[in-house]
Amino acid sequence: MATIKACSSRLVPVALLLCGLIVMGSISGLEAKDKDGKVCIETCQEAYYMTCPSTGNAKLNPACNCCLASLKEDGCTIYLKDGTVEKCPRT
Repeated sequence: MATIKACSSRLVPVALLLCGLIVMGSISGLEAKDKDGKVCIETCQEAYYMTCPSTGNAKLNPACNCCLASLKEDGCTIYLKDGTVEKCPRT
């Protein structure tokens, strides 16, 4: 019985530490920052695809918006489902 108590008393702090690390990791994953440290708002536009200068005419999975697209590469273009085009600025 003493070994069970000793074992469980050692596991509780370890379990709490692991839970804390998991929570901290998930909290930091909720925000996305661009290259200048600006926080990107995750409002998604309805888009079919996007293109970026490095891939030429290849149709890529679209980013939610230009701020998030700039995390991958500057100067991408997002082709929206309503037929409009959003050209992301080069920084």
